Amino acid sequence: MSKTDLMPLKLHQRIIGMRSITLSVLLISLSAFHVTAIAKDVIRCEGRGADPITITMDARKSGNASLHCIAASFIYDLTACAPSNGFGLSAPTGSAPLGPIVYRWQDYADHMGGVASNVNKETQLAFAGGYNSPGSGYTEKWRFVVDRVSGEAKLFQTEDNKTTTKNYSCNRAKTKF
Repeated sequence: MSKTDLMPLKLHQRIIGMRSITLSVLLISLSAFHVTAIAKDVIRCEGRGADPITITMDARKSGNASLHCIAASFIYDLTACAPSNGFGLSAPTGSAPLGPIVYRWQDYADHMGGVASNVNKETQLAFAGGYNSPGSGYTEKWRFVVDRVSGEAKLFQTEDNKTTTKNYSCNRAKTKF
């Protein structure tokens, strides 16, 4: 075999080598993307004599909507996740899984079950939750409002037409894993 006969073989070996390098770089890039894709902003709020409240920004996706979620002991019978300036609707019974996402209150008027809302502004973050019934309308059970500048927050809970207020202090949490 002459040198010119070996040239296509060497070129083929170079192309295969470049493909494996490209594939390796792509796999490393994808694994780095995966790590950053699961890193969420977590906000932990604590109040004197009260259970903590945890807010997770961009906690999950529903279609093209990125959802922010709040978790606390006073939240029950609904999945408290909603898009910025929108509403997350939960099933009426059981574990209350998250259902449709809407952006206008008129769009949940016929919904029977839990409703969570999120208002996301530059200086304020607010969540509210309650229940909607087509015949009776929406009844808010709780509202949590955080001042993004000071980190101070207030929880408003309504039961039997009486509203109680609790103060909280919120900080960005550093997750351990």
